[in-house]
Amino acid sequence: MGCSTITIFKGERRVVAVEFSTCDDAEFTIRNASYNDEVEVSGEPVIEGHKLTMVIEPLKTGHYSLQCEVNIADEKVIRRVPVIVRD
Repeated sequence: MGCSTITIFKGERRVVAVEFSTCDDAEFTIRNASYNDEVEVSGEPVIEGHKLTMVIEPLKTGHYSLQCEVNIADEKVIRRVPVIVRD
């Protein structure tokens, strides 16, 4: 998964999807997914196959990192997506 930067205006509400994959296309199941950023949001995303979907609505401007965590088999996988919030 490539992590491109999300640019959003303060007060906007966005649906964000993060997809997980394996190098060898092996089948896997996501368990115990969560997300958070450094300041404002956290929660449990909707899990659809290998994709997490969540809603973010930042109220402050700045540069953030949206962190998504999933458990796959015996591993804990973390993905960070840069978020820029502007006026």
